[in-house]
Amino acid sequence: MCSRGVPLLRWMDLGPRTSPWQTQLALRRARVLLVGVGGTGGFAAQGLVASGVGLLHCWTPMWSRSPGSRLPGT
Repeated sequence: MCSRGVPLLRWMDLGPRTSPWQTQLALRRARVLLVGVGGTGGFAAQGLVASGVGLLHCWTPMWSRSPGSRLPGT
């Protein structure tokens, strides 16, 4: 049984692939560092997790935290 997304991905990506899941497996092996998890960074992190990224490390620099925030370490 095939997923509904396989025909769509075949239509969108015309590169030669050995398997329709090759790109998804590459995402699963990916390691991503997301610097600055504020308003926009939070949505970016959510999208990366939903897309299937294997390891996501979120980091917010000390200088970007406001003095009145509730983040740990401030």
